[in-house]
Amino acid sequence: KHGKHEEALAAVDKAIAHTPTLVELYVFKGRVYKHAGDPAEAASWVEHARSLDGADRYLNTKATRYLLRADKPEEATAVIGLFTKDGPERESNLFDMQCMWYECEAGEALRRLGRVGKALKKLLAVDKHFVDIVEDQFDFHTYCLRKMTLRSYVQLLRMEEHVWAHPFYIRAACGAVEMFLELHDAHSVAHAEKLSDVNASGDAALDVAERKKAASKARKLAARAAEEKTKKEMEEKEALVKADKEGGKKKEKQQPKGDGEKREVDDDPEGIKLEASDTPLVEASRLLATLQIHSADVLETQLLACAVYGRRGKFLLALRALRRARALSADTDPLVHRATVRLFAAVDAAAAGVQGAAAAAAAAEPMPAVTRAVLGAQRGEIVAFGGKPVSLPTFNDEFKKRRAGESAAAATAAAEMCAFLEPARAAQAAAELAKCPLGADACTLADAVCAHKVLTSKPFATAALSAAAELARRAASERFTLSAYFRNAVGAASS
Repeated sequence: KHGKHEEALAAVDKAIAHTPTLVELYVFKGRVYKHAGDPAEAASWVEHARSLDGADRYLNTKATRYLLRADKPEEATAVIGLFTKDGPERESNLFDMQCMWYECEAGEALRRLGRVGKALKKLLAVDKHFVDIVEDQFDFHTYCLRKMTLRSYVQLLRMEEHVWAHPFYIRAACGAVEMFLELHDAHSVAHAEKLSDVNASGDAALDVAERKKAASKARKLAARAAEEKTKKEMEEKEALVKADKEGGKKKEKQQPKGDGEKREVDDDPEGIKLEASDTPLVEASRLLATLQIHSADVLETQLLACAVYGRRGKFLLALRALRRARALSADTDPLVHRATVRLFAAVDAAAAGVQGAAAAAAAAEPMPAVTRAVLGAQRGEIVAFGGKPVSLPTFNDEFKKRRAGESAAAATAAAEMCAFLEPARAAQAAAELAKCPLGADACTLADAVCAHKVLTSKPFATAALSAAAELARRAASERFTLSAYFRNAVGAASS
């Protein structure tokens, strides 16, 4: 709790030496290593505790969770499978039991490992569980009225009003939206590089107006394809429901469960089709619509809405989300600052007719005058200092002066936005970020890791290698001495 992990380990080692059969001591030791930043070592100690009492479901759950956070999904599946039905369908059994904590943890672990398709499958399974939960409630409406259990019926109605605001759904939906945004950005970058190569070879003789027209046509075709795909899926679902009622559901789409029921065969178990989707923003918008209705008071919902609508070129909706985010958190929040800079940079790019990953493809159409007027008025109020409108670089510099010295997260946001707005200043921003505060009140382990990842990301390129090495050295020696991340970063920098 106070960051004195070495002292905590020394104390728990004394306790283990005194009573080596007490499993809670090994769990506590794993917890210390978790907070110290060594998930692999933490998982090994919790797994050791589980091995001392193989019949304890709590220890099994703890070991599974720690293995997933150590990015060992296969080992975690084997461990949790000890308490599921035997056979090769362990994960399907967990899906049938709606084990949502496992699916959230597994999805996040797979995402860290770069297995985006499989990660999306896990997180979208949580969305499917909530759809099933809502549909299952219909059976209780007539039952409660017939049995006159009105008090329970009122409780049911209140639960239905808030079921979509459950932390499991928010966690899974936000994670899935973030991955869909990453897929969209990757596709946009690949498309921009392809256009650049074509233009360089002299094969593209289109002028700016023709390019905008071609982009608009491609966007409309993609939207039409997405609409047809959604319509086809709805028709297939309706056909399956109708066939099920008639008792003639297709057998080739089913396989037996352990209890004799039928389960639909998953034709994309690894999520390859999800990862290769041509319309990731459509999928993100579907999840985001539910979040905005039921979790509008969650900051992450509004920040994701700002990001999604900004990429779709719906800048007024993005502005609305940004204003709500500013109402939920201070304007000095690093996350809100990032969203503000990125949104108005995209607006500037759209107004200038610049296309790319930062500007939504939909912005190829001319921006209406009324939209431009509203955005301009709001920009003068939001992107301002001392009551006067300022440029985005000046706005970012003022944020850095006010917050970077007292918060590592704020210093990271300022440096990242500096490189985003002015790539020529990336080296200077990296050098300043390497000196960010690492005190207990100014920096958490997650903040320090985020700062280091920013310095090793593409916007800084090779300009920040020495700065990243310096930050890793400081973090490993001054504050996070047991962190496996910074230990590996220091080793990689010195090799």
